[in-house]
Amino acid sequence: MLRFLLLVAGLVTVVVAQWNAHKVVDRLYGLAKSDHTLYRSLESQNLFKCLDGSLIIPFTSINDDYCDCLDGSDEP
Repeated sequence: MLRFLLLVAGLVTVVVAQWNAHKVVDRLYGLAKSDHTLYRSLESQNLFKCLDGSLIIPFTSINDDYCDCLDGSDEP
């Protein structure tokens, strides 16, 4: 029974991680595909480092219609 519960917990973790990764990709609208790598460095931690290096903000702050980064890189 314990093995079954651990297996289910592992599967749920994988599904949630895949779903969150999908949501992150959806936030990168208005950005050339060639620039997507600039927005991936801290993605696994759900963070984004402004391209000028000034701040680290939550990835959910990208494309939220508010410029958090001084260089505006969170609003491509």
